[in-house]
Amino acid sequence: MPATIDIQHEILTYTAVFERPVLRLWGNGGAIVGGFLEALAPFNVSLRNFQIHTTAAPADPVVTITSGSATIRFSFGGLDVTFTGFSDAELRGIPSFLDASSSWLKKSIPEFKFSSHTFAYLQHSFLKGETVERFLATINPSKLALPGLDIGSGAIFNRSIPERYWTTQLVLDRSAPFPGALFLGLSVKIGIAEVEYEKLFAEGMSLYLEALKALNLESPNMAGLGAQ
Repeated sequence: MPATIDIQHEILTYTAVFERPVLRLWGNGGAIVGGFLEALAPFNVSLRNFQIHTTAAPADPVVTITSGSATIRFSFGGLDVTFTGFSDAELRGIPSFLDASSSWLKKSIPEFKFSSHTFAYLQHSFLKGETVERFLATINPSKLALPGLDIGSGAIFNRSIPERYWTTQLVLDRSAPFPGALFLGLSVKIGIAEVEYEKLFAEGMSLYLEALKALNLESPNMAGLGAQ
């Protein structure tokens, strides 16, 4: 029987690298704030949600925006969005939120393009019906002649999916902040400029559920979130 995961904490991050730094926006904070403000209006974002970093170096965040479980960090070289402690409704709304967070750039700069996109999902979960020590022993049964008792060792799995231009990494280990829990990290790097967030979200969720199945784990609350 698969062990059921009981998620204690989860984070989803999205990092987009621009093909060229958007230096046309240098010194034009009004265009940056106005672009985000208009695009994120459906998410009830107002000026109170903005923080301007006036002393930032070119590669550092210029604007930080908070909205619900999301934090956006915009720099001239890229965009970072972090979702922490999100609800099911917020999880389903992530594709439209990311689309709104990035689409205004194409309106402001016609030649704008992305270089790559990276998603990383990190979770800490207790396992119902299984201990993390026994679970990790099935994933990484390697034994080394080292002092001390074996309490389970992690593993890293790297894969390439050429037809999607994906490079994926799955990391499993003992959770540090939650003793007795499992840490699972799944990252996907997409090496193309244009993506469809709705499709990408569904494919990413399907990959996550496939990973759980391969690990003999299950998450009933997420069963309906994969690609149809």
